[in-house]
Amino acid sequence: MKTLPLNHLTNGPASALRSFIAYDDFAAGERGRAFASALSNTLGAGGGSNESLWRLDLFAEPGNADELAHTAANSDFVILSLRGDRELPDAAWAWLKAWLPLVGDRQVNLMAIFEGAHQLHVRSIRRELREMAGEAGVEFFTHTTNTPAARTVPEESENERQTEEAASGRVENARRCPASFAA
Repeated sequence: MKTLPLNHLTNGPASALRSFIAYDDFAAGERGRAFASALSNTLGAGGGSNESLWRLDLFAEPGNADELAHTAANSDFVILSLRGDRELPDAAWAWLKAWLPLVGDRQVNLMAIFEGAHQLHVRSIRRELREMAGEAGVEFFTHTTNTPAARTVPEESENERQTEEAASGRVENARRCPASFAA
């Protein structure tokens, strides 16, 4: 079973959950922000959530990818909030390749949030992200929004269901395990 490291939360009640959120459009950004906030509340981060939000098209601007990779390397969670109806831009893939080596020994989690599992590119993006994260030793989790269309496609793994439950606050005992929680 995978665990979600929460070592920074044991440093005291004022610790904030640090999330780097990359998103497709305004609605995806709002979903990412809401997810990070729910995750922070569920995990009992006394200091709340500290979020850095970046629209994916800005990753293509000269110099942004390296700067954003360093910003994300200091986060607890890197959240990609995606519509799923289009490919992830090449600049975002390049950014991921620049970010992953910067993680080092830190316990960082990569999460992908999709608008709906029915979307054309969800499975291929999820597969590539899982592979990249695995090669870098970074935990990877996914979440699919609860739209009626999303429920028509079966969950890909137990991991996704548990991550969704954790974000919505349905996981029991999450506060009793300060070092980790099942995801």
